[in-house]
Order: sequence, then C-alpha cells, then structure tokens
Amino acid sequence: AFYDCKKLDGVVFPSTLKTIEVGAFHGCVGLKSLTLPDGMENLEEYAFSKCETLEEVEWSAGLERIENGLFWGCYQLKEITGIENVVEIGKSAFQDCGTLSQFKFPILLESIGDGAFLGCRALEGLKLPQEKLSVIGEYAFALCDSIETAKIPSNVKRLEEYVFSFCHKLREITLHEGIVHIGIGSFQEDVCLEKIDLPESLEEINVYAFYGCTKLKEIEIPENVKRLSGGCFGNNSSLKKAILPRNLHTIDIGAFAGCDNLQELELPGDITYLGADFIPETTSIVVREDDSREKAYKTKKTCRSNKVPFTIRSSSPLELR
Repeated sequence: AFYDCKKLDGVVFPSTLKTIEVGAFHGCVGLKSLTLPDGMENLEEYAFSKCETLEEVEWSAGLERIENGLFWGCYQLKEITGIENVVEIGKSAFQDCGTLSQFKFPILLESIGDGAFLGCRALEGLKLPQEKLSVIGEYAFALCDSIETAKIPSNVKRLEEYVFSFCHKLREITLHEGIVHIGIGSFQEDVCLEKIDLPESLEEINVYAFYGCTKLKEIEIPENVKRLSGGCFGNNSSLKKAILPRNLHTIDIGAFAGCDNLQELELPGDITYLGADFIPETTSIVVREDDSREKAYKTKKTCRSNKVPFTIRSSSPLELR
C-alpha cells in the first residue's frame, strides 16, 4: 500500500486495524516512530523493513510474534516497547539495526530465528530470558560487536551455526549442562574470548567452532566428544593447553592449526584418524600409554601410518583429565 513511499513521514493507525500485509511500509525512509494498536492480529513479514530513519516502536499487545525481516535494515531503530507478550522473534527480524543498543527480551520468549539480530553492532548488555527460550537460530547474534557477555538458557540444547561469530568484544560465555552440539563457526573470530568451560553433556564440536579466538589460552574437551572437526580450534595463537578426552578417536584436518603457542599435545589411546596439519609443526605429540588401553596401540599405529612423530609417556591410570 505504501511500499517505498519515501515522502511518508508519519502514520496513525486506527484502533480497528487487524492486519498489516507483507512489505506494506517497506522503504518508507521518512517514518520516525510507530504506535501499533493493541487489537492487531497480524503484522506480516518485512512490513517495516528498510525504514531507515525509524527510531521508536510501540508494539501491539495482541501480537505474539515479531515476523521475519520485520525491522530489517531499520538502521536508526533505538527502542521497541510493549513486547511482553512476544513468544517468537522471526528470521532477520532486527538484522542490521545498527543503532539498537538495548533490547529487553520478553520473559515468555521461546525462540529467536536465524539472523534475528545479525549485524546489530551497538547491541550490548545481552540478557537472554532463562525460563522458556529453547531455540537460538543460526547467525542470531553474529557481528554484534558490542556484546561482552552471554548466558545461554538451560533449555537450549544446540548452539547453531555462526550464532555468536565475529562478536569482537565477547569475552565471557556461560554454557549450561545439557548442551550437546556446538555448530559450525559458533564462536569464530571472537577475538576477546579468553576462557570457556564446556559442559560435560557436550557431544559435538563442529568445523571452525572456535576458529580465530586469539585470546583463548586453555581448553578442556568433555568426555563425550569423540571427534574434533576441521579447524575447530584453528588459529588460536594464545592457546597453550588443550586437554583431550579418553574417548576421542578423530582429530580432523587443521583442528589446532595455527596454535603456535601449543607446545605439547597429549593424545588418548584410541585415536584412529589424524587429519593433515592437525597441529603446528612445532607442537610435540605425546602418547600416554595405559594398560587398560592396550598401551595406546591404536594411537601409536595411527601416528606411525601418518608419519607423525611422537614420544611415549607411561602412566597408570591414564592421566588425561
């Protein structure tokens, strides 16, 4: 109806309004504020996307979902109020809202869609609701340069692809017991992240999960992790210590490549695959023997077949943790 209406600088919605359709006010660059009537039932995708000077929104109490791309590219958006009843934030809902510095997440929120806050570079003081939130989508907070800390709610079992990637000020992330999966590039290039405690429930660390976390100094891999995917800790130039679990059987290509301060890596006894360049050439490999693991036969065989030099350290019981 008003798509790309660049001269529209204000709108008053009637109290009887029920629906605003897809892209209705897309590109209305003169709009600065919105008040949505409480009786609304549908506010469809991209209805206010690219309203580049929109600063304030008063939400409708009748709407429980912020649709996909609804405020995408609203670069000057500073505040949205009245969202207490919202249970779902759609894909790219606030993508590239570069001025949005504070966002009060509703207590009842259950899911945050892919790229919902992607590129919200001013967003800080992230306080995710802990009661019902169970889904945080891919790229949800990627390129949020001002986030320093985050606590993942206990109902979230998976950290999806690139969810906190390129958050250049993120220094602390709290993960709870129950998380089983860390996706591709979840924390890639989080250059201020110094320490992270991985929960014992964790089973998968995917490709490039912690790649380029250049301040990370130590990592202990939980016992249920059996495979370290390619580049998962690559280019972590400050990493000095990595503790591997007993059950680990695979270390993929470049898992610790570029970790030039990692002087020694001790391998457990059941390693059956070592990818190319999984460690820097300067890192010494130690295989710890243990009677219960047939003196680390599998690992020694794998190292020899890959022409990886190693030394043997005998001890019982196996001191890997």
